[in-house]
Amino acid sequence: MLSMHDCTALALALVCAACLFAAGLRAGSLPWFGEVWHMRRIKGFAAMRLPQLLAPAQHGVVRVRVLGKPLVVVADPLAMDGMTRGSERRNFSLEAFRHERHFDERIQGCSAAGARPEVVVAVAALYSQGMGGNNGASICDSLYELTTERFASHPPPQGRSDLRDWIARTSFIIANTAIFGRNFPATAAYDDFLAFDEHFFALSRGRRAPAGTAARERLVRLMNRYLDEHLVSATALVRDLHEKLASEKYAVSRDDIARHLMMLLWAGASNLGFATLWQTIFVVNDAESLRRVRAETCPTSSRPSFVFDSQDMSSCPNIVTIADETLRYQASSMSWRMCLKDTLLPCADGSVFHVRKGEMVCGIPYSWHHSAALWTQPHAFAPFDNFPAGRPRGDSYSSVSRSRGNSYSSMSRSRGDSLSSESGALLDGKAALQRFHPWGGGATICPGRRVAITHMRVFLATFFATFDVVDADAVPPGNWATKTGPGIVVPAREWCATLTKRA
Repeated sequence: MLSMHDCTALALALVCAACLFAAGLRAGSLPWFGEVWHMRRIKGFAAMRLPQLLAPAQHGVVRVRVLGKPLVVVADPLAMDGMTRGSERRNFSLEAFRHERHFDERIQGCSAAGARPEVVVAVAALYSQGMGGNNGASICDSLYELTTERFASHPPPQGRSDLRDWIARTSFIIANTAIFGRNFPATAAYDDFLAFDEHFFALSRGRRAPAGTAARERLVRLMNRYLDEHLVSATALVRDLHEKLASEKYAVSRDDIARHLMMLLWAGASNLGFATLWQTIFVVNDAESLRRVRAETCPTSSRPSFVFDSQDMSSCPNIVTIADETLRYQASSMSWRMCLKDTLLPCADGSVFHVRKGEMVCGIPYSWHHSAALWTQPHAFAPFDNFPAGRPRGDSYSSVSRSRGNSYSSMSRSRGDSLSSESGALLDGKAALQRFHPWGGGATICPGRRVAITHMRVFLATFFATFDVVDADAVPPGNWATKTGPGIVVPAREWCATLTKRA
């Protein structure tokens, strides 16, 4: 039987999804994609309430309706694997997105531009391909230089202060300069981004601001001006996106290209800023993590000054582990896949739940990431316990071999022995990594995950190689129900500390 914490995590994730969809609907677009997705109406999610979910969630599976279609939410990752094996490898296509985003014929495209669904899918596909190839590698290689330059030119405020805004702004500017190119006016983009999204503004600055179209249109004009004046010096990713969207195949207008490229701004802001903030907060408040990070970033006789190599993580294993643990502990993404075969799921009360072939299945990685069957300390930030030494390394979590067996439909074992018998030794590291899904999954997996995790590692290493942190606040509580940061829990209050130059 699922623990009360697992039931609560599942219910909270569903409520979080309802809030995100409702917030996106009110704003005219859905979160994460920023300007890209827009839905005519939401049926099912917005009407759900926490008490209604807790009872069925105790069985580990619940069926709800989204856009008039059934959605099966599964708490056990093994159950989801058994019925969806192979669907995560589907290519980006209109059909895949219609199914795996549950938008079907109600896809409306870009709210501000009226973009065609096939163009929206093309943008996501091109973005994913670009981030995963040589263009992504080039962006990753530029992150360390950009980070050290930014820390030197725009140091943190003097004295004790709330560091949320400085870290979020710094992270945004570094990431978007790497993604777009050095001539991109990231500072102006960040200011208008704050004004455009009142939730992000409230979280970053500690106060609310009314949302409106003026800031959005300023962002579009800024993007157009950048493309007019600096396209030739933009990154290969941006040039490729621009060339293909402007081609005869898609014939996207100038303004619409700018609006589509605003998706990249979200990639460098909505989740990434909060992820870099959380890992900084956790390290400062964990003596062992702080000791290890400082040791890894300390100059030595063979290395007079610290230099981060994004292509070689072997010199910074603790930084890699801390970034992973931050995502395990705080990522709240969702994984959407299609059921590929009729499946019978045994429930804790002895009943059987029938999931039909063709139904959409939603997994809640937050619940998996906090499962006592997979992690030594699921409810604490414990990087060196939850990711023990010797586990597989790398940027691609999907490349890890999956657990053996595909027979969940015929499974008769009780919930008591949980995941350990099918996913390997309980705490051998490899089993845990197989259930590590901070980027979502399927056709909706975060296309910029390679750049994002590299940015987190570079930021963490450079931050502690540059600064000492004193008089810091404890770890603040997290906030689920936010429009911004839809893939990660966000700090619910300010986090103050004093930064000084590291001796």
